[in-house]
Amino acid sequence: MVRHEDAETAKVRADARAEAKALNPWALLVVLVGVAASMGVLATGHWRKGTVALGLCVLSAGVMRAVLPERAAGLLKVRRRWFDAAWLLALGAGILALATVVPPHNA
Repeated sequence: MVRHEDAETAKVRADARAEAKALNPWALLVVLVGVAASMGVLATGHWRKGTVALGLCVLSAGVMRAVLPERAAGLLKVRRRWFDAAWLLALGAGILALATVVPPHNA
């Protein structure tokens, strides 16, 4: 028995498939792998190197959000492109600034 869908049901299914394809996880996965690596460096006691790596990961997320098309940005999309990119770039720059400004601990 073959069941034929009406036009509205077919459109809803097509929209659901398109939305599922839009949630591309690769950009976020790259950033999260970098964050995990920087946390590993931090856990070994190298706080400045780990913090610089973390700042670079956040900066790279901002750059990816700014240059990747909407479909490829996937899970990095939260709000509008300019807001996401500006927020991530400012946060990454702030983390890098803190990593360079804080004096080393000489015990």
